[in-house]
Amino acid sequence: MEIRDPIHGFIHLTDAEKSIIDSEPFQRLRNIKQLGMSYYVYPGASHTRFEHSLGCLYVADRIFEILAQKHKKS
Repeated sequence: MEIRDPIHGFIHLTDAEKSIIDSEPFQRLRNIKQLGMSYYVYPGASHTRFEHSLGCLYVADRIFEILAQKHKKS
């Protein structure tokens, strides 16, 4: 499965990641603004903790892939 993120493009998910994202605690993040009430002053600052967490997943996955590749070469 993949999810389209406006910043990172397509984020490919494993079955384990999908089951975590589908869980109720993770889905609750959709209703929490990442920057609190800042979106009243800065309308572009309207992303949620859910979207932020997906971006963190993507970045962590990339870091892991790079480290795994470097470890193979050593």
